[in-house]
Amino acid sequence: MRPQRILFVFLGAAGLAIYLWTALRAPVILWSDSRLDLSWAEHGIGLWKAVPQSTEVHPLKPGFLLFLRAAGPVFSSAGRERSIVIVQSLLLWASIFLTCAFLARRRGMTVGLTGLLAIFCFLRLRNSASAVMSEALAAALFLPLSAIAFERPRNRRLVPVVALPLLVLFWVRPNVGVIAFLVLLAGWGLEKCWREILVVGVLMTAGVLISWSATRQFAGQEPGRGIAGVVLFGSAEYGWLPSLGIWPGTEGSWLSNPRLRLAARNWVQTLRLPAADRDRELAWRALHGIFGLEYYDARWSRIYRMLDKTERIAGLFLLVAAIALSVSAGRRDAVVAVCATSLLALLIAHNLLFASSPRLILPFLPAFLTMAAAAAHARPRFGAGPFVFLGLVVIALAIAPQVSSWDWGQIETAGVILQQRIPARALPRSSPATLHVRIAPPGGHSAHLIVTIADRVLYRSTEDHDRTRPLITVPLPPEVLRENAAAPLVMRLTSTGEYNPVSYLLFPVLPPPWRTGASRADRMGLSPGSDIDFGALDWWAHAGTR
Repeated sequence: MRPQRILFVFLGAAGLAIYLWTALRAPVILWSDSRLDLSWAEHGIGLWKAVPQSTEVHPLKPGFLLFLRAAGPVFSSAGRERSIVIVQSLLLWASIFLTCAFLARRRGMTVGLTGLLAIFCFLRLRNSASAVMSEALAAALFLPLSAIAFERPRNRRLVPVVALPLLVLFWVRPNVGVIAFLVLLAGWGLEKCWREILVVGVLMTAGVLISWSATRQFAGQEPGRGIAGVVLFGSAEYGWLPSLGIWPGTEGSWLSNPRLRLAARNWVQTLRLPAADRDRELAWRALHGIFGLEYYDARWSRIYRMLDKTERIAGLFLLVAAIALSVSAGRRDAVVAVCATSLLALLIAHNLLFASSPRLILPFLPAFLTMAAAAAHARPRFGAGPFVFLGLVVIALAIAPQVSSWDWGQIETAGVILQQRIPARALPRSSPATLHVRIAPPGGHSAHLIVTIADRVLYRSTEDHDRTRPLITVPLPPEVLRENAAAPLVMRLTSTGEYNPVSYLLFPVLPPPWRTGASRADRMGLSPGSDIDFGALDWWAHAGTR
């Protein structure tokens, strides 16, 4: 056996060991959506029983519900939830290994090795397998389909088989299935494989229509099967659910759905914001799902915690480099460049329409790593294009660091003091001027805070009549502006009021190297509850009173 093949098998075995170790040892993550899906799967809701009217905000995913029913008993001695985590971890590992083996066979062992190493280092994908959610299963299905998009099967008899995983993926996560087909369409279309596209498209469409009709009576009253709720969530200010208030019903046709009308009104309000607020939120909505990071608690293992903390920063640079290399492949590999560019454009559109959530976008990201591996080893040698694109992305992240924020930092008790350094001349020169800080309570409003700058109390949440927004608005007095024009200032956020497991404050953390300068007075780390030691608060200031 050749040394490269031995190394490939060794890396695969090491990845399997990591995925099994964490599947058996890491805490199983159960969110509210997880518990609802588990309950639906157990009782057949959405499969052979109708979805209750009161839970229509939760999108129906029949394929994932069937997976939960099948995976729960596989390792029954470990418990249902742990069994699901083990099964989806094994499926995810198998998908990574087999996809990279396929690329190694078609493009050379160096491509397979590079892709395998990059994905196994991308620990946020592994972390998704610890949650009883559909991300890991969706990623396991999307990764090989993305490889097939730029490496079409040579045997035409295998082309119709591609429709089956596309159909399964659609019923596991409809948005991922649709994007997978569109990326496939872009790659195969560039090679003018219209007959193959027609075959796959017809088979997938037929399968969707048949299964859609078969489950129609169990899917609830909303024709769109929960998509209106997702669109409404996508229109929320910085994806903050409390800002939407009480959700309207879903009566009427899909196009006249009250939730869609409310989403349209929310977008109009966003576009009418002052330019500084509007532009930074639009940047966040477009890109945060790609470059942001969901919280994962890795404190169950000292070794894994160290690896996870390293990946929080290194993983972003790995992703940015992969996107730059694959999108700018150009003459070196036109099919990879078209597939990567199409995927990037579709993800931005997805963020704007359905919410810019890193959890929703995660299943797509490993595809950029395999595409970059393929582009990096193509001929001829690449020129300055990838470096130019990489530089532009890095500059964009430095200008708009909110798109790469970590979700979420937490203030868990009263008496906590967060300190944020404001550089000299960072505030407007003259009044009126306004400061915004993204921090808010997710539930009850008994968790309060006081904001002081230069020992002046500028904001008390007890006097704020609208705490459903994800940010606070602080008018800046002239004397603070004059002092900042000459020297740096320190902003202090002091927590007051009543704090408990359902009453606390959440804030995004801007990671280094994009921003720093925030600390906690008790020196316990910036957010000990979510294991974040350093970073910065997401704040900005502009002229005007809004």
